Amino acid sequence: MSKSLLPITTILAIVFLSSCTQKKKGSEEKLQTQDTLVVNKNDPTLKALSPEESMKSMEMQPGYSLELVAAEPMVQEPVLVVWDGDGKMYVAEMNTYMQDADFTGEGEARSRVVCLEDTDGDGKMDKRTVFADNLLLPRMVLPMGGRVVIGETNTTDLYVYEDTDGDGKADTKELIFEGGKRGGNMEHQPSGLIWNMDNYLYTTYNQYRQRYKDGKIYSEKVPAGNGQWGVSQDDYGKVWYVNAGRELGPLNFQQILQYGPLSLKGEGKDLWQTVWPIDKIPDTQGGRKRLRNDNTLNHFTGTCGPAIFRGDRLPEEVQGELFFCEPVGRLIRRSQIDDSSGKTILSNPYEKDKGEFIRTTDAYFRPVNMSTGPDGCLYIVDMYRGIIQQGNWTKPGSYLRSVIDTLDMAKVINNGRIYRIVHKDYKRDTNKPQLLQKTAKELVGYLSHPNGWWRSTAQKLIVLKQDKSIIPELKSIVLSSSNELEKMHALWSLEGIGVVDKEIIKQIVDGGEDNMMIQAMRVAEASILDGNKEYLKIFEGLRIHDNPKVVIQYALTLKRCMKEAAEKKLVAIKDMHKGKDGLQEYFSSLIHTYEAQRTRIAEAQRQKENRPVFEMGQNNYNNLCASCHAQNGRGTKSGGLTLAPSFFRSQIIGIENPDAIIGVALHGLKGPLRGEKYGADVMTPLKSNDDKYIASVLSYIRNTFGNRASYITPEQVAKVRKETKDREMYTEAELIKMDTTYAKAVERMTKK
Repeated sequence: MSKSLLPITTILAIVFLSSCTQKKKGSEEKLQTQDTLVVNKNDPTLKALSPEESMKSMEMQPGYSLELVAAEPMVQEPVLVVWDGDGKMYVAEMNTYMQDADFTGEGEARSRVVCLEDTDGDGKMDKRTVFADNLLLPRMVLPMGGRVVIGETNTTDLYVYEDTDGDGKADTKELIFEGGKRGGNMEHQPSGLIWNMDNYLYTTYNQYRQRYKDGKIYSEKVPAGNGQWGVSQDDYGKVWYVNAGRELGPLNFQQILQYGPLSLKGEGKDLWQTVWPIDKIPDTQGGRKRLRNDNTLNHFTGTCGPAIFRGDRLPEEVQGELFFCEPVGRLIRRSQIDDSSGKTILSNPYEKDKGEFIRTTDAYFRPVNMSTGPDGCLYIVDMYRGIIQQGNWTKPGSYLRSVIDTLDMAKVINNGRIYRIVHKDYKRDTNKPQLLQKTAKELVGYLSHPNGWWRSTAQKLIVLKQDKSIIPELKSIVLSSSNELEKMHALWSLEGIGVVDKEIIKQIVDGGEDNMMIQAMRVAEASILDGNKEYLKIFEGLRIHDNPKVVIQYALTLKRCMKEAAEKKLVAIKDMHKGKDGLQEYFSSLIHTYEAQRTRIAEAQRQKENRPVFEMGQNNYNNLCASCHAQNGRGTKSGGLTLAPSFFRSQIIGIENPDAIIGVALHGLKGPLRGEKYGADVMTPLKSNDDKYIASVLSYIRNTFGNRASYITPEQVAKVRKETKDREMYTEAELIKMDTTYAKAVERMTKK
């Protein structure tokens, strides 16, 4: 924004005078009461820019630049890009997303998935075909051979679409996974759907991973859901997620999802969660507490769209690193990954200079997703719009709505840009993929490709073909290739065909290559869980390996495959590695999960008759409410802020007449509580979920975190829903006035 001091409207003066004054963790300055030195809607930098003008506004690290791949009207409201085996780009468009600040028409099925092609090889898309139309805010797209799986909003059903007549438009649609309806705010619903190295499909939020077999997709329960918008994988099969609701950025990245969530102290180095944007537009849902005095965003807030760069046409310094988007700050974060001690630590390589990989003054640059492309470069999906937050955060009277209305930000819609990140010392790969017509034998040759997109796509197609004639060649690669990445993909290709055996696993361990031994342990877990414990004898010597990552994988395999019986073994292994701080911290956390699990089981057993309700509520709470209220119920801490109030030993949660808290769960809550403001600003209404869902969550909260109260029934929820059907969000002042039991609980808590 302009550095000149500009006049401000009365409404902004009122809004911005309510700034925080306390020191924020991860920020370099103390926030003072905001004065009136802010922009107005006539500032020239609030003008929507052409793609060429927008690229000129970008501040990038030396040597890097952007190339335009597609822009409106060829793409509108894009949220993700993927490529099929022939290099055709599929783009999901959320065409009804936030077309105004009141999210008018958001629930109409008018969105689409389009196919873009570069027919002349110049690097820019010149052909657009609507592949699938009349969709409800599509959020998952996965090419599967010559077909494409698509997932929409408000459901976990997955359909596979196919173009059978070659016109580029899908003419068949088949249900491939029946997940059912999914309620809740659209920002808190599953997304992603990637085919990972381990041949499982991963999404955000869902407490399961999936597997394709015989024309259908099946689910397998995992300990917890993860992430929010977007999923990525690295070269070694670890799935990476980021979170916006908890303002944490990347989370639970210490280990793979099937081993459960795990966070360690100091995962982000120094001021890791501090961001350094150069725009000065204060449109954050967190209000003034998320802004510096010059209106720049001070902390992660809307992080999304992670991508581990797995290409070969950018410098080695960024290969294998994590990138993700911060659309509220109009920037892209590059994240260095250090896991040498066994503990994974992320850092911002530009922190010393208060910098970011990409940042801009363009008010409407809204990056939401990133992907490694077939050409070896990194792609950015830019929705290019005024409002990026969903309507629950833009309601009349909210801080964010005041900014949107005053700066006329709602008017910029129906745009979209897709960029390619390039470097002056590298040329993009212009070879056009033609993998869909390749035989399984021909595809094996691509498992050694320097670009991870080609390797992963070839593996996926090999597994889909199920051609067992290539088994000898795959085994030969696993045992004799000098290319580590090729060997790993060959091993998992064998796993996908269903022919991994003890002999090849033993030879891998005997070979002594660290990363191959880690993959071998993961591959063998299915057999161990089926009862073949002989694999554990093959791996036993790895418990004292010099590489901490090998030791950790051995521990994780033990924990997953031996359940509670592994606890004593983990304690013993921990004692074998005294003095190794990373391993000690990791093992302490793993061992602690056993005690935590025993506590949860005891809690449920004390109320045996309500155990199904309790467990359902626990799952629902962990998948949604914990983002702000934390898994321990004490409120998530993020950057010195508490996002939501604590439930621990709460007088309010345990009130005898629960109608008030049922009402809050249904319709949401805004404003301060007992005079205190929270980072999440509002509690999102849950009324799109059914009565059983809400009853289970509230029952769980009322009977954990030190609380003991009656269970709530779906009938009670239905009664309150009917009585309050026309309500908007509550404020605490209204609740106190309406409900004497609530008022007395507040009084007791205030005195306490």
